[in-house]
Amino acid sequence: MPLPLPELHTNPILPPAQPMETEGYSERVIVGKQSCLECSFDIPDFHNHFPTYVHCSLCRYATCCSRAYANHMINNHVPRKSPKYRALFKSCSPSQKMVLMCSSCPLVTRIGDTMAKHLLFNPTHGFASVVSTYSTSPDLSWVLRRREEMNTSASPQVVAESEEKDDETQKESPVPDVPVVPDVPSPEQKEPTVDVDELVITEVSGAAEGVEDEQQLNVKKLRVVLFALCCSIQQASEHFHSPPSHIRRWLRRFQEENQDLSEGKYLGTEAEEKLAEWVLTQREQQQPVNEETLFQKATKIGRSLEGGFKISYEWAVRFILRHNLSTHDKVAVANRLPKEMEESAKTFISFVQRQIHSQVLPLSTIAAIDEISLFLDLELLSSDERKESALQTVGTGEAWCDIVLTILADGTLLPTLVCCRGSSKSVQHIPESIMLETREDGFNDDDVMELWSSMVWQKHVDAPNNKGMVVLDCHRSHLSDEVLALLSSTCTLPAVVPAGCNLKIQPLYVCIRRAVTNFLLKKWRAHARDMEEEERCSSQMLLQLVLRWLSEVLEVISENPELVQQSFLVASVLPGPDGTANTSQRNAEMQEQLIDLLEGQLDLVQEEDSDQSNDSSEESLDPGALKRLFEADSDPESFYGFDETEL
Repeated sequence: MPLPLPELHTNPILPPAQPMETEGYSERVIVGKQSCLECSFDIPDFHNHFPTYVHCSLCRYATCCSRAYANHMINNHVPRKSPKYRALFKSCSPSQKMVLMCSSCPLVTRIGDTMAKHLLFNPTHGFASVVSTYSTSPDLSWVLRRREEMNTSASPQVVAESEEKDDETQKESPVPDVPVVPDVPSPEQKEPTVDVDELVITEVSGAAEGVEDEQQLNVKKLRVVLFALCCSIQQASEHFHSPPSHIRRWLRRFQEENQDLSEGKYLGTEAEEKLAEWVLTQREQQQPVNEETLFQKATKIGRSLEGGFKISYEWAVRFILRHNLSTHDKVAVANRLPKEMEESAKTFISFVQRQIHSQVLPLSTIAAIDEISLFLDLELLSSDERKESALQTVGTGEAWCDIVLTILADGTLLPTLVCCRGSSKSVQHIPESIMLETREDGFNDDDVMELWSSMVWQKHVDAPNNKGMVVLDCHRSHLSDEVLALLSSTCTLPAVVPAGCNLKIQPLYVCIRRAVTNFLLKKWRAHARDMEEEERCSSQMLLQLVLRWLSEVLEVISENPELVQQSFLVASVLPGPDGTANTSQRNAEMQEQLIDLLEGQLDLVQEEDSDQSNDSSEESLDPGALKRLFEADSDPESFYGFDETEL
């Protein structure tokens, strides 16, 4: 028997709803087109631009901006060259209409990324307020004065309690509150040189100006020094708008005040060596090692320690100097690697020398190869400003150009292979020492190694039963089955350098790689500065310039075969003339001589010498030194013509 159907009730037809107005809705002002403070893009649809609040599963990053999250994943957690994505946006530019103000501390900034990072590292600070302004002055002290006027009615107990909580938060925070305290320019300055990437914090304690500088380096200067140690003094000077001589002086001052770098450790020995291994491996792959990536990796390692540890700029500078990780140190073969890497390097040297002796390999069949990747930012290349930063040797995306250098132990320089993404139709002249291959979609690592094997190495060792050895690193796809099969077809033994040991035992790292990269970057910066504002430079034009500059370097190297041969001796791939390996001190002296010889012929030492001469002249005019001189106790005998009673 079928079940009875329920009775259907029709819903009454309701009259059309009247428009609902909430309190203050009618007073809302339409301000026009909106832009996101975090990614600097326009916001056509708030629902799509801010879909939800997301947390990164690999680090502490969190955001509501969909573009910012995608850019973070691509630039920080995607291996280079796979997948082939480009950055969605560059560093956030300061807002001209809004100022962000932290609710719990004196932090005031026009940069959305800065405030986002501050609130992420300090979760107890709650939120940030947005203040509209039509002033573009970097002096934002008026914002704090307005907040102080608004908080005059606050209870002293509440203020004291909030300050106490902030102090406890700073002590317990595992990562630093990236405070940077730049000098606030005077109103008379028409063109203030304040970097847009820095935070603008006004001191509310009323400390006397210059007192902190007399005692120790403040946070801002330590941050600049850390940037110089991770990248270079020249890049730090351009990024923070500080003269190179000042940065060198701050670095020397820190070293003088902290001669015992073993003190002040926040990480254990094993943890710091693990972090040092990561730094060396990152640089070998031409991936960035900067303040952000270093602190992220240190935080990840520190989470496994009992009680955690405290990260600060002072610790970071100590760490870089303690483990000899500075990028502008000439001598690296004498530096001690982390324990495990040091043992791997000794095993590699023993293996290579034993194989050369047992196989009786001639010097003409012992080679060392290495790739130098060039990264090109097309947006900066086509812009009117910052063209100098368009070409870099460090990056996280797909490389624009790969340069494969090959040297032999007998001092010979084999043809250099250049694999570039794009077209070579506009390239009018290709030097004889260079083999150029181009492709619109670029080359992967297997393609580059296959081209090098067929175009360079097989032509060199085409004699039958001619055994050889190639020294190469363990990165990219050098250990893939395809690469090993190519080397085996030419009776070539791959001598794979352990990860992180290139600086010490890879012959090309002794002096040649450093000179090639510095020369190309120097030539491009000079060319970009000489270009007129409206002048454009395409990637094809830049490729022609790179080929010309590269041929100049290769010509100098080929004219100095003893420099190439000595590189194998300094890297300990070959034993000394007497059959024994050189001492570390002897290798360090030889490396410094080779670098000075090559960079001297390429005119790479002129800028450094001029900076040092300017440094010495500026030190004589240092106002701090003059102040200490006049305030010091003087000897009465130094005042000629006056009696002691008159003084």
